[in-house]
Amino acid sequence: ADQRLTEKGINVGVVNKKRKDYWNDKKKQIQLAYDLISKLTISNKTLKENGIKIQRNGKKATAKKLLSNNITIKKLSCFVPELNKISKAVCNQIEIDCRYEVYLKRQNMDIKIFQMEQKTTIPENLDFNLIKGLSNESKEILTKYRPMNINQASRLPGLTQSALLLLLSYIKKDYLRRA
Repeated sequence: ADQRLTEKGINVGVVNKKRKDYWNDKKKQIQLAYDLISKLTISNKTLKENGIKIQRNGKKATAKKLLSNNITIKKLSCFVPELNKISKAVCNQIEIDCRYEVYLKRQNMDIKIFQMEQKTTIPENLDFNLIKGLSNESKEILTKYRPMNINQASRLPGLTQSALLLLLSYIKKDYLRRA
């Protein structure tokens, strides 16, 4: 939360000097740690020799990849001793960021795809009752309002994101195949 909100708080003037100084120091440590780990690649052989188990694929592992696989910065510090100078709070933050980066990238990609799909037209004669997995409530809402496209459907109260994805999937796969 402090990464997202402290900077905004500083900009609007609600963060005191002590907290601002703490944040600026932490931000520098985070950047230093990322600079150190971004350059680090380690062979599978070296990892194994140091007691770090990871799936073998013949490629060198990047530090970010290792961190995303629950390897700690403490374990990586045997390769980059400068990492020992990084505070525990910053280490925890970086480990969490690396662990969830894959999921965030995937979610952002899903969002971009969905935004592109917003213009998808919903056929006028589509029978919403044929969509497997769609709740009865969603079927009723769609039948009552008969949106023209996914964008309009996304604005209907009571229609969930999962319902929209089911609708979109049905239109793209099943409906077009039947037509």
